[in-house]
Amino acid sequence: MSATIDLHLNQEWGSLVGSSLVEIRNATAEEAEELGWELGHEPIPILVFSNNEALCLSQDPEGNGPGFAFLFTKDWR
Repeated sequence: MSATIDLHLNQEWGSLVGSSLVEIRNATAEEAEELGWELGHEPIPILVFSNNEALCLSQDPEGNGPGFAFLFTKDWR
């Protein structure tokens, strides 16, 4: 099952490997509307990368609202 999960992760987010994080910001009103979320109740973090892709955190795969990310400071490599 691990190989299947790794394949899925690579297909979904593999294009971010090697990219640099260039901006962290809150979603604009237009972006929030496109996602079907209301701006203002909680932040909608948008992480923008050097390859012009962006990552937005969601509560679940269906996109039922903004999500939360945990930042770990230990060395994960």
